[in-house]
Order: sequence, then structure tokens, then C-alpha cells
Amino acid sequence: MNVNIQEEAEFYEFVKKLAMETKQKLGISRNKWLSPEDAMQILGITSTIQLHELKDKSLIRFTQPLPGLTLYDSDSIDLYLEKHTHNTF
Repeated sequence: MNVNIQEEAEFYEFVKKLAMETKQKLGISRNKWLSPEDAMQILGITSTIQLHELKDKSLIRFTQPLPGLTLYDSDSIDLYLEKHTHNTF
């Protein structure tokens, strides 16, 4: 397989496409790393302050691969929600 990438945008588009195809083949339906908006939706919160508090208190994992870009670990969000689930029976 030969790939000719001339621009940075082409590289990122290639990586995105490769990741999507790999996820489809493996049957993965959700990203490992979530945008702040997706993380807030899953957590059921509407405030970025609440999200930052969870991050700052190390209650959910995050990464900052680029300046100004914070992504949240979907597995740690699932664990956080599971830990704070209350049985009603």
C-alpha cells in the first residue's frame, strides 16, 4: 500500500479514515477518547465547569495531545458512572 500525503490536513484525514475503518472491522462503536461535548453528554452534565472539576479531581482520565485540545477517556467515564450508580431495589 502506497500513501502519498503532501499536506498536514491530508495526513489527519487519512488517519481519521483509517481509524474509522479499523473500528468498523473490530466492531467498536464508540471512540476511546471523547470530545468535551461528548463527555458531557454521556455524563449528563451541561456545565464545562463540572467537567473540569471531574478532570481536576482525577475522577475521569483525560489527555491533551495538542495545546488547547482536551480529550476524555470513555472507559474512565463509564467507570465513574458505574461507581456512582445507585440501586433502587
